[in-house]
Amino acid sequence: MCRVNSLERLVVELDLDAKGVWDLPPRLYAISSAAELLFLHPELVPTLSLSLEKDPGALTAIEQDENPTNENLEEFLAGIDWPPQVVGVAIVLERLINEPSEDVRISAAVLRDGSRHCAIRVRRYDFDDSVLYGTDLVPQLTEALAATLSD
Repeated sequence: MCRVNSLERLVVELDLDAKGVWDLPPRLYAISSAAELLFLHPELVPTLSLSLEKDPGALTAIEQDENPTNENLEEFLAGIDWPPQVVGVAIVLERLINEPSEDVRISAAVLRDGSRHCAIRVRRYDFDDSVLYGTDLVPQLTEALAATLSD
């Protein structure tokens, strides 16, 4: 059986969160350590305790109020500078790929330590066993996300 790390688990959760729903705008997330978030906000025990029980290194994605549009994604990301307590960043967005013309949903996340993971779900094959997972499926996007974490 393959071991899944915390970052991979987070990307899978982001992908599954939008499963079956298409034509959504891009969504940007700050990534926090679930343990750190629980320490700072004990009221989150009902929400985070199960995640930490399963994975002591669990990560939590916090959706941001301001999200990019498809038209200015690169410009939007270039203007972000996360504070040090944000351990990573994730985005979920849809794109049309050219060959063949297909709608895809990309879930991508990058941590400050350089770790990255992505999921690509094709609209025509919207089945969990058809999702592609990997570390560098969309290198330009993960590089743009990593740049937002630069000190």
